[in-house]
Amino acid sequence: MQKQVAHILEILAIVLLASCRPTATDGRYHYVSKIERFSYESPVPDTAICAVYDKDPEFPGGISAMEKFIQENIEYPRMGLENGQQGIVYVQFAVNKDGSTSNVGIARGISNEFDKAARKVVYRMPEWKPGEYKGEIVRCWFTMPVHFKSG
Repeated sequence: MQKQVAHILEILAIVLLASCRPTATDGRYHYVSKIERFSYESPVPDTAICAVYDKDPEFPGGISAMEKFIQENIEYPRMGLENGQQGIVYVQFAVNKDGSTSNVGIARGISNEFDKAARKVVYRMPEWKPGEYKGEIVRCWFTMPVHFKSG
């Protein structure tokens, strides 16, 4: 029961973080500087990154494959291992029309070292299946948790 509640809270946190669009850079986080708005009737501009879409972007092989990829490719910060530090970094990024990732930033971090490691693993990801809006392939925002557990 506790795991189910924790999982539901994690999903809610992801949804809430995905709806946020900070507009500045404070040295530690990279944010989107402009949000483009467009009407439902008009085509989506090529430069727009959609926060709402009909079909989610997908990691090749699904969520379990993504978790395996992260586990195999994450570099646990040495300082974190020495101090026994652990936690969750929420990484937000755009999945482009070609499936590549860009605009990688931290929606909620732990420390600079952990945030950097989480960003690195996203940059290493293979191409995703892009999201869709009204049957058109579009750039989409995606927020995901990266878990750091020692031991």
